Amino acid sequence: MKVRFVPLFACLLIGLLLVVAQAKPKEESGEDPSVNCPFGIIEGPDPITYSDCPTFKEPKNRSEDDGEQDEDSSQHGRPDVGEDPRSGRPFMTWSEDNAGDHDIAFLQWTGESWGPVEYVTSTVEDDLDPRAFATVDGEIFLTWWRAGAVPEVRFARRDPQTGQWSIDFLIARGARRPSIAVVGGVVMVAYEREIPKGGHEIVVAERSADGTITRTVVSTTERTAPLDVRLHDEGGRLWLDWKPSDTEIAYAQWLEGSWSAVATTLRVNPSWSAEQQARRRIRDSLRSR
Repeated sequence: MKVRFVPLFACLLIGLLLVVAQAKPKEESGEDPSVNCPFGIIEGPDPITYSDCPTFKEPKNRSEDDGEQDEDSSQHGRPDVGEDPRSGRPFMTWSEDNAGDHDIAFLQWTGESWGPVEYVTSTVEDDLDPRAFATVDGEIFLTWWRAGAVPEVRFARRDPQTGQWSIDFLIARGARRPSIAVVGGVVMVAYEREIPKGGHEIVVAERSADGTITRTVVSTTERTAPLDVRLHDEGGRLWLDWKPSDTEIAYAQWLEGSWSAVATTLRVNPSWSAEQQARRRIRDSLRSR
C-alpha cells in the first residue's frame, strides 16, 4: 500500500463535498444535472452517468487504447462515498490516474481533517470503478475490476483497528463493474459478465470466511452497454438493481437464502436523475413490504 499527499483531484472533490453538504438541495427535476449530480453523490451514491455528470471523468481502459494521447491525460474515475456507521465519519474511494495507469484510492475523515490518501492497489494495470461497503463493526470493504485481456473482479478489506488494507482477493475472471455487501460475515459481490451469444449476465459471488466462493447467475440481458449493478443492504434487507435497458431498472431481492424472480420498474428517460428516481422507488417499495 502506498500513502501519498492528497492530490489535486482529491482536494477539489473534498471541496465540492463540503460545499454541497452545506447547501440546500433543490427539487430533483433532471433539468439541472450540474446540481443534481453532486447531491446524488452525497445522498445516493449509485452509478453516475458521465454525460449527466461531467465533473468526474471515466477512466479510459488502457487495454483498449488506440495509442493516441488524450488532451487531458489525467482522468480519474467517479467517486463512491460512504460513512463509518460507528462514527458517522465520511469516506470515499475512486480510481486515480497515477502516471499512466489507474490505482484504487481511499480517503477518510479523521474527525478533525481528511487523512492521507491510501492507495489500495499499485499495479501497472488499470483498477477501475471501486465500490465500498462499511459494516457495523467499522470494517470497510472495497471491490473493483482490473482491466486486461481477461478482466478480473477483486476486493480488499480495511482493518478498523490498524487502518491497514488486506491483500486483494480474486472474486471472478471475465467480470466487470462490481458492487459489494457483507451479510453475516459472507462477502457478496455482484458483477456483470459478457456472455458468448451477446449481452450480459448478472452474477452474485458469495465468499465465505474459509475462502469458498459460490456464484449464482441472477439474470441475463441482451444489453451490451454497462449495467451498473448495485447491491444494497438496509437493515438486513438485501437487494440488487441494474439497468437492463434505457427505460427500465431491474431488481431482485435476497429472500431466505436465494434470489427472487426479477422485477422491473420504468424510468422516464435514460438520464442519471431518472435512474436515481427509479432506484429509489424500488427501495421504497421494498421498505413497505
